Amino acid sequence: MDLTSSSVLVVGGATGLGRAVAEELAPRCAHLVVADLNADRAAEVESVAGHVTFVTTDVTDDESVRRAVAVARETAPLRCAVATAGIVSTTRILGRRGVMDTRDFRKVVDVNLVGSASVISHAAAAMVANNLVEEERGLIVLTSSIAGFDGGQLAYSASKAGVAAMVQSAAFELAEHAVRVVGIAPGIFDTGMFDGTAPAVQALENSIPHPRRRGRPVEFARMVATILDTPMLNGEVIRLDGAMRLPRIVPRSRPTG
Repeated sequence: MDLTSSSVLVVGGATGLGRAVAEELAPRCAHLVVADLNADRAAEVESVAGHVTFVTTDVTDDESVRRAVAVARETAPLRCAVATAGIVSTTRILGRRGVMDTRDFRKVVDVNLVGSASVISHAAAAMVANNLVEEERGLIVLTSSIAGFDGGQLAYSASKAGVAAMVQSAAFELAEHAVRVVGIAPGIFDTGMFDGTAPAVQALENSIPHPRRRGRPVEFARMVATILDTPMLNGEVIRLDGAMRLPRIVPRSRPTG
């Protein structure tokens, strides 16, 4: 898709995967909007290029997402929106502190799943008004996770499985408007989300078949660029994980009798 006269919105674009996407797409578009809750990174983000704008955005606040989309549309038609904002949780059903606090579960789902749904709805509303360019009006890219397929952490896995499930449904619904929806399910990537020195993370990294290392954010960003340039990619969730499959957790003890 030609973005030279268009806007791009990257939600969660101040750090990690989103930051890499912002840097990858900035040279390709007329206006890039980075929407993120981390306002401390605003100046750093806007230094990427003269046409990059930072908008403080809370994905759990529908109005906040709507404002970010509105800013993106001010300069040029919004034709690409990438949602990367997300949080993790180590909450267990039966943890050391007792039964799981469902408030923690809801928080993860609100950010990862409901936040993605908000991006879809507001971005799509903007894109359907666009003129057709190269047989399409827009592209929305969502970030799932291999945890959404393989399991791992209860709240995180549930939220990311929900994101993956939304991709095909949204792609079908928006097809009549020539708007594509594609998901990426990354494995273990070199971002601030995981403590790379933790034994559990190192064990996961060592379990990646090839290449036996954590993914690089630029590799995620290049996948977004590939999706942009491949109109037949639609309604699909692409695993980006070096053929990794998360191991099943063996119970600490088994019932007897």
